[in-house]
Amino acid sequence: MNRKQTLPGVHKLLLALIVVAFAYSARASAATINVYAAASLHESFVEIGEIYESQHPGQHVRFNFGGSSILRIQIDEGAPVDVFASADDTQMNVLVKENRVNPVFVCAHNLPVGIASLEARSVRSVKAMANPGVKLAFAEPHVPIGAYETKIIARLNAVYGANYMADVLRNVVTRETDVRAVLTKVSLGEADAGFVYQTDAAEVRGKVVVLPIPRKYNLVASYPIASVKGSDNPGWANAFVALVRGPVGQRVLRSHGFLK
Repeated sequence: MNRKQTLPGVHKLLLALIVVAFAYSARASAATINVYAAASLHESFVEIGEIYESQHPGQHVRFNFGGSSILRIQIDEGAPVDVFASADDTQMNVLVKENRVNPVFVCAHNLPVGIASLEARSVRSVKAMANPGVKLAFAEPHVPIGAYETKIIARLNAVYGANYMADVLRNVVTRETDVRAVLTKVSLGEADAGFVYQTDAAEVRGKVVVLPIPRKYNLVASYPIASVKGSDNPGWANAFVALVRGPVGQRVLRSHGFLK
């Protein structure tokens, strides 16, 4: 058989391989669950995702972690998402009003805390955040932790004086898009202090100093979760939500410091 006779066969084989690869890629894509989750859920959700994949061979969980407000905007703009987990009710409620999500469940709670870098020895309380010269890393006001910290320092005016909030805000040198960015700035010493969740502080234990917030003036952060309407994989999305809400998912969340 000469070379001209073999080429069509080679072409057919290559075409077949391309078709098979395309079909496999399509199946792999169809078997992917897209979970958009608040940045503070990163470690716990990655662990839950691994459990889900072990329980559902052939399915893959792909995460997009970030500020809840940014994730909600991405969903509004049509991003491919199957499950959304927010760090506050505000962002989820927007999607509820737009009829974009299925029934919503609270899967965890968390507590905001202050943190200070090891180098910022003069900042060892949330009161000291108001001291002159302190460099604070805060989150954007529309980010859940940003909204919580604003309410908390407003409440602390009753304890530390009427100028406390104004003095704290005067010390803010950077505004970040999610809580993990604040955590990074402080843990690296690029800022003296900021507010994060207690679960975030636990992830860098020994690298920051935790500044407790008086319980009377603190807030409890709620984490609502829901499958998103229009999902390509509604059954799988609901199965992931059920895993998070169930005993296995709750055990993982508690192991990372989340409240029941």
